[in-house]
Amino acid sequence: EEEKILEVIKGGILKRKQRPLEIEHPEAYRLMFMMAINTAMRLREMYTLEIDGQVNLKKKTFFLEKTKNGSKRQVPMAKNVIAELEIYLKKPRNCTKRQISSPGATSIFSWRPDVRI
Repeated sequence: EEEKILEVIKGGILKRKQRPLEIEHPEAYRLMFMMAINTAMRLREMYTLEIDGQVNLKKKTFFLEKTKNGSKRQVPMAKNVIAELEIYLKKPRNCTKRQISSPGATSIFSWRPDVRI
């Protein structure tokens, strides 16, 4: 199942009966999927991660400030998540309507899920 999902993300198009769905930012979805299955982090925990302060590649740890229960916690990174994260952070991310347009944004996933196109 995991490989099938990664292939769909890589291809950038989800085939459906009515019409295909084009996947924007497939590299972000790939990283988010890998983080979800390897860390058990919740979606909000992932897309609110800040590069500075919450992601420590040397210690191989995510530091979550805000969790469902309101407490802080540390989440270890799996080797494949570290590799995906390093690749993702090296790539330039162009802003679209769905992304934060601020050049100083420090969020890993810089699109805003509350903005609808």
